[in-house]
Amino acid sequence: MTPNCSTFISTFQATYIRYNAVVAPPFVYIDQVKSSLTDRVEISAQNAWVGKGGAFTGEISAEQLIDVGCKWVILGHSERRHIIGEDNEFIGKKAAYALSQNLKVIACIGEKLEEREAGNTFEISFQQLKAFADSISSWTDVVIAYEPVWAIGTGKVATPLQAQEVHVAVCDWLKKNISPEVASATRIIYGGPGVCHYCELGDLEESCCLMILLISGYHE
Repeated sequence: MTPNCSTFISTFQATYIRYNAVVAPPFVYIDQVKSSLTDRVEISAQNAWVGKGGAFTGEISAEQLIDVGCKWVILGHSERRHIIGEDNEFIGKKAAYALSQNLKVIACIGEKLEEREAGNTFEISFQQLKAFADSISSWTDVVIAYEPVWAIGTGKVATPLQAQEVHVAVCDWLKKNISPEVASATRIIYGGPGVCHYCELGDLEESCCLMILLISGYHE
């Protein structure tokens, strides 16, 4: 295990965790992290393939993730969308397959800077939500992560008000397009740089859906 990984685990283990916690290490560290963390912390993968096995060198299937103890998978992360080139439909299908294999899904949505500046934040978020809705039949094991792409690597940080506006809009979309029950039960989390700024903002948890945090980082 790398020094960075060991340091993270030691620090995390010493932290008092008030809420449900899920950790998503790189694939190669999943087993090591899982064996080192308390059972109160669940393990997520950062990605999964769209179906069962096949000749897809370098991809990881939902079945393989379950074999190593994963209970969650992150799908639709901005880097998968905008660097790898995964589109909404493909991501929706990945979510459907992961759920069919009993993996819980952290479904990422979020707009780029030019889309926000053009006033298209809600439109983009709703398009991404619709792709998930078109593919999945149950939202019981889905958590929605609002991840504004424009706040990644730009020095910009979404304000609490900006994040809350999207969370309320997502709740309203779920209520109108899925059901009031799904809207009230589905957790929505915020992810992006500067996310620890939100840890003290208890007022955000008073929006129509519980707001939690998706904390990310990268290492060279």
